[in-house]
Amino acid sequence: MRENEGAELVRWARESRADKHDWDRAWMRELLTNGVMPNQLVRQLPAALFAGKLLKNRFVTVCRPYFNDVLPPKFHMIVALNLDIQDFEHHQIVYYCYDQAFGLFLVARGIFAAVAKPGTDGGHIEKMDWLRTIEDELKRKHRERLKAPTQEFLRRRIEEKNILWQRQLERLCPYQLFGEGTYFGDTEVLSKFSTHQRHATVRCESERGGSLLQLHKDKLHQLMSDFPHCQRAWHLEATRHEVRRRAKIQLLTKSLDLYELATLEIQRAVVAVWKKRKGYQKLHKRQEKENEVVSATCDVEELGGGAQQIAELGAEVQDVKSQMITMSHQVRDLQVSMSQVQESLATIAAFIRENPPEKASRPPPSAPGWEVSRV
Repeated sequence: MRENEGAELVRWARESRADKHDWDRAWMRELLTNGVMPNQLVRQLPAALFAGKLLKNRFVTVCRPYFNDVLPPKFHMIVALNLDIQDFEHHQIVYYCYDQAFGLFLVARGIFAAVAKPGTDGGHIEKMDWLRTIEDELKRKHRERLKAPTQEFLRRRIEEKNILWQRQLERLCPYQLFGEGTYFGDTEVLSKFSTHQRHATVRCESERGGSLLQLHKDKLHQLMSDFPHCQRAWHLEATRHEVRRRAKIQLLTKSLDLYELATLEIQRAVVAVWKKRKGYQKLHKRQEKENEVVSATCDVEELGGGAQQIAELGAEVQDVKSQMITMSHQVRDLQVSMSQVQESLATIAAFIRENPPEKASRPPPSAPGWEVSRV
């Protein structure tokens, strides 16, 4: 939040005796919904929420068509009230596959990725059964535990377990990227494929870590109750995310790191756009075409809203073309005007040659658009 906006909010809170209330989300929600907070302040705050990143997140922008392309400022404020920020380190797991789904995540900083084990027929999601692993270790090392001191035994077992899990996680490779402005984890909560268990393992891929804005599923359902316009948008997006994930994991046939996958996704996106423009998709079979469209265009939005940027670039190109056409018309008009000027000057020059100034008894004829006055 910028300094002047924060100062204005503090001033308004003091003037309205807000210090007598508890600073909780329920009270802030009441302020927003009952019209107590000044509208001018409400209109200024969305751009300052989470450094403006909430305003650009697809979780918010996907609802814009359902509000006639104009999102109300209170919508952003109420969404922000329900978000909790979480920081993650490099290769830290956000959630594991088969975990219970309790909400979704909006990417505020860094890059996150769904990871799996590569295979010849596509990626495989390894099942992480931590309790079973611990039980097996305890049974297998029962005699060792009886002989060794309990504290030393537990320390050794924890170290071995951490090494085992770390090796298992290092074998996982990213196959779907989530950059700033995107969100994930909604499939298990909203889509028709929902089983309320995670379908993938997601971890932080940025070397400097990343930040997520978590939205609990209970608060999500409250948002859908407050803004029923968004229900269809979020449900459709969740289903599309799952279809995209299934297509992406089938492409994980070899080990890739973050940068290799990002390069490959950019290439796929460019090829997909090129083929679509040239009409080459009609030459392929239906199944191949569907896989190509889903897999190649899937992460254009995830890598910073590429599909939208391509559409915007196309619109800008058309605008530039129209401006060039207008300029060409203007140039032609200028050329015609210059031709008329040249003809007028030629007429005046011919008259002067025929009638020198000392012999001229009458003024030269006026050319079109010109007036010659006698001195």
